[in-house]
Amino acid sequence: MASCGLDRETGEPLYDLDHVYQSVGTLLTTRLAEMITLEWFGGGLAEILGRRLTPRLIDLYRTLLALAIRTWEPRLQVVRVYVPSATEANGNTLNAVTLGQIRFAVLAYYRPRGHLGDFTVEGGLRTFVVAANDNRLSVTLAAA
Repeated sequence: MASCGLDRETGEPLYDLDHVYQSVGTLLTTRLAEMITLEWFGGGLAEILGRRLTPRLIDLYRTLLALAIRTWEPRLQVVRVYVPSATEANGNTLNAVTLGQIRFAVLAYYRPRGHLGDFTVEGGLRTFVVAANDNRLSVTLAAA
């Protein structure tokens, strides 16, 4: 067990990857300058919400996702952020995208002790999905 915390909704203990997923969710839903002591903490995604989805805006989201995780979450090493197609597991459907709901898949290596300066990778490449569902951001392990 390299890291632990509490589930923000149930109060139950969270360990390792589950704790990292919750941390990434917190990071991505925090506006820049929202935290007084960490003015630059946040994903920057909230600042561009509400705009019409275009290929350029989707690229901006992908860049902000990767940059925020790389900057603030040392337990993950992002390899790629992409928009999964409707034919892939956890993919985007045309109806969902039309409604402004889009999912991003993030491929990353898990470094359980990265926050302690040990960047040894555990296991192989992991895929997790960042999605907005029911007005809430979720970060979950992608189905195999």
